[in-house]
Amino acid sequence: MAIGSATHQWLLFGHVFGVAVLAAGVGAYVAGLGRLSAAGTARQLRAAIPVVTWGVQLTIGGVLVVLVTGVLLGLETTSFDEAWLITSLVVFLVLGVAGRLAEVRLKPILDEVNRMTDEPATADLDRVTRVARSRMIHLSADAAVLSIIEILYLMTLRPGWWGIVISLVVMGAALVGQAWRLGRGLTGGAA
Repeated sequence: MAIGSATHQWLLFGHVFGVAVLAAGVGAYVAGLGRLSAAGTARQLRAAIPVVTWGVQLTIGGVLVVLVTGVLLGLETTSFDEAWLITSLVVFLVLGVAGRLAEVRLKPILDEVNRMTDEPATADLDRVTRVARSRMIHLSADAAVLSIIEILYLMTLRPGWWGIVISLVVMGAALVGQAWRLGRGLTGGAA
């Protein structure tokens, strides 16, 4: 599929713009999770919900733009047999799975926070904040951040097999290290 130079430039702009929106969405989501984890009152919990919600919406918008423009760019250059592109698509899939895992775990908590009175029972507040500090939720968000970094590396440097393997090992080691840190600090050892 051959497209003109101007169209290529607009697709490239859209692709980079989509990555920026995706990164902003994940950043807002992570910031919202931080606010949820630090909350001590129902009001503070409620104040974090719009940040998390905007993060999710921006992330979804960024994903759609990146996918559409990326596929069109890939069709133009017939790069679908390149290792860096295939790996990027797999990492992009991991990003989607990580986001979905966090959403499944977090949605009931957000719904419960919306139903809370301003002065909920201490046990209810403690349970909600404990789940908001869940290792699974935070680790999924960390996997999303690492996935974006990995995708940026793959898309800009287009490494060969060794570069891909090394970068994936580094990404995996960072994720394992973060899981260990979260297990010791954020949740006091609880999953």
